[in-house]
Amino acid sequence: MALFDFVKKKKEKKEKDKTEKVEAKKELVKEVSTPVKRDVGAKVDKLVAKEEVKPEKKKEKVILSKGKVAKENAPAKAASGARKYAFILKNPRITEKATMLSVQSIYTFDVFPRATKLEVKKAIEELYNVTPVKIRIINIPSKTVFVRRQRGTKSRGKKAMVYLREGETIEFV
Repeated sequence: MALFDFVKKKKEKKEKDKTEKVEAKKELVKEVSTPVKRDVGAKVDKLVAKEEVKPEKKKEKVILSKGKVAKENAPAKAASGARKYAFILKNPRITEKATMLSVQSIYTFDVFPRATKLEVKKAIEELYNVTPVKIRIINIPSKTVFVRRQRGTKSRGKKAMVYLREGETIEFV
């Protein structure tokens, strides 16, 4: 009889663990914001149905652009404030044409090659506290150059032209 009691206790313990896991997942889903809640909830329900749920510590989720979800401790993407967008804008593009356009409140920046218009807009808002009206992104092709009878190539890149309202300025120091 002692053997049967041991088996019963083991089964009860397994069922208790499963219910605790399900409760932990449900609490995690409640903490996630509403746009992502449906996706995470569906995944959790599938895991619960398959009984592959493992107990995890509570982790907050952060929503990135394009609906992607990242963990809070992700280094560059989940950082707050200006550090989040510091890698998007490489530097201001200071040329003769760009200086002439800055009089008309159009500023030119060298941008990270995979940056989108929305990311550039958010970076400008965070770093310079100015809201752009329009942003144009231009791909710069690589070019062959000759220096002292040797052939070389200029690297390709991407630049963004940021249009501001009249009267708003960005100061480069």
